[in-house]
Amino acid sequence: MREKALRLRRIIRPQSQNVFVVTMDHGFTLGPIQGLEKVNPLLEQLAQEDYVDAIVAHRGILNHAVRTLAEKRYPAVLMHLSGSTELSPDPLDKRLVSSVEQAVRLGADGVSVHLNVGCPQDARMYEEIGNVAETCERWGMPLLVMAYPRGEKIEDEHGEEYILHAVRIAAELGADIIKTNYPGSPEAFQHVVDSVDVPVIIAGGCKTSGEQKILTTIREALEAGGKGAAIGRNVFQHEDPLAMCRKVAQIVHGKLGE
Repeated sequence: MREKALRLRRIIRPQSQNVFVVTMDHGFTLGPIQGLEKVNPLLEQLAQEDYVDAIVAHRGILNHAVRTLAEKRYPAVLMHLSGSTELSPDPLDKRLVSSVEQAVRLGADGVSVHLNVGCPQDARMYEEIGNVAETCERWGMPLLVMAYPRGEKIEDEHGEEYILHAVRIAAELGADIIKTNYPGSPEAFQHVVDSVDVPVIIAGGCKTSGEQKILTTIREALEAGGKGAAIGRNVFQHEDPLAMCRKVAQIVHGKLGE
């Protein structure tokens, strides 16, 4: 669809055909964790430069961020539709807490949903995400699916065979971009990337003790054919988030401005 293509062009940088996303949906799951106590100051900082292509956040955060982002070319806005908390009886049971229509009314450039493959409630998530994908087609909204293998049958959340299956399900459901775990090696990640015709980006995961590890992982993922990274805690919990964003952007897009 023409409308979706135009919105995707605002999310995936045309020059590199890659994307650097900063995720900010953690507060719903974990509460006001370090770095996300107040989100607007962080957004104002990230909007100073065009390092970040898109952010992911829930509706309430985006309602208050519109004024900060409205005059900026970057970052684009993806409204996250899924939620659960660490306090829930089953934290893996992600439920829809917003809608595509609400994202359209807010002026978002796309939506994001979370999929846990292998948990007891995964069949319901397939149904819900399939409906979200259908609605996205109707409105011309890009869909990012965060697809993770998680549950009792999953022996290793970073295992190649499990990631392959999770990514394929996301593609079959209609994802335009897929975020998933890095399986630990460029060779394994190339198998993941080659298994679908949809851009695959890696998740940043938990906060690392040093930035070099995550930067090396992003570089390996790009060399293996990945199309970018979605980083949360390794950006907003960094002592200098903007400096970290610049380093990630240089890897994802090469020399800035080209």
